[in-house]
Amino acid sequence: MYYYYDVREILQLLMSGSLFVTGLIAIVAGLLTIVARYYRRAGMESSRHTPDVGPKAMLDVNLAAALEASAALVDAVNRLVRTAVGVGAFLCLTGATLCIISFAMLASMGV
Repeated sequence: MYYYYDVREILQLLMSGSLFVTGLIAIVAGLLTIVARYYRRAGMESSRHTPDVGPKAMLDVNLAAALEASAALVDAVNRLVRTAVGVGAFLCLTGATLCIISFAMLASMGV
């Protein structure tokens, strides 16, 4: 029992397969970006040292600038975490869309 596929069908199968694999990679990359602890560790580390500087800044004028810089750093890291989660969600949605398109390509071929 031999099956005959023309070049167009083989190309469509390869395209849908590559779209599906790319979609899976995007989903995994998005999930890893969302659950990554790199940014959260930095935020926790910087916010852990902020209370130590606070009482000293009341006594020393020079430490007040350091306290402001520390607060700005914590805010910047929090924004970075929100951005990373947004990128991860975008990757997951893009990957799911690619997988759906791949499935639609296969369904239109009748495979």
